[in-house]
Amino acid sequence: MNTMQRKWKTALSFAFAIIAIQIPATATPWVSAYYTTWTVGSPAPADIDMRPITHLLFFALAPNADGTLTDTDGGITANATAVKTVAHNAGKKVLICIGGGGTAANFRGAISSAHRAAFVTNITNWMTTNGYDGVDIDMEPMASTDAADYQAFITALRTSIGSTKLLTAAVEPYGFPSIFAPIQGQFNQINVMTYDMSGAWPGWCSWHNANLYQGGQFMPSTGNPMPSAEGSVNTYPSVSIIGETVRYTKCNPYRGRRMVKSVGFSHLQWSARKRRS
Repeated sequence: MNTMQRKWKTALSFAFAIIAIQIPATATPWVSAYYTTWTVGSPAPADIDMRPITHLLFFALAPNADGTLTDTDGGITANATAVKTVAHNAGKKVLICIGGGGTAANFRGAISSAHRAAFVTNITNWMTTNGYDGVDIDMEPMASTDAADYQAFITALRTSIGSTKLLTAAVEPYGFPSIFAPIQGQFNQINVMTYDMSGAWPGWCSWHNANLYQGGQFMPSTGNPMPSAEGSVNTYPSVSIIGETVRYTKCNPYRGRRMVKSVGFSHLQWSARKRRS
């Protein structure tokens, strides 16, 4: 029997980038890249090549259930000024990311009615004190029951940071469009995470990490279509799209200005290991 073992390796120093092509095509593309605390030093903030990037997202402060923020490894506090400086010196924007994978439980406490006001204030104060241009919210994994509190939180955060600051969100590829459709006007961009679409998970088979199309392939164990960027974006038909890197036929009626497809700048290495009897 072969056991699939997944090894994570970073192909580039950025964890991943989010790319959008603005409409009209002659406009300057909005190209965002996440700069993570675990890659600080390779490259150092001063060595980031900002030429292809328009928006740098510093990842990430973690939410606490009481609405406070935690700099888990100290990397945000130690490098916030340097990251801002490299972006602003290049005439580009810099945003602070709040959250990341596995932060949903703390988010739920922070965005509840009991702690929402404090949470919004803490995010706004950090952004303002450190001279950042906006905030990126990455709550995952979300659930349908998060709708009311999340929508109230985003609405309050937009009011707090003001209309001149940027507000973006990273959303799961097959997530909850019903949560985002009513509040899409609060965001400058909604970034669909169209990567990490396969893994060494129970019931899974080998598949692409960030493929564009499903290609007529189906999951052997369930018969469901294999995941793809096209399928992911098509789950958000009621959320307008900020230009596609690929012209998805089904998405054309929804072409707008707020949703983005993401591209992974990392790779997975798969290896087969024979289990001894």
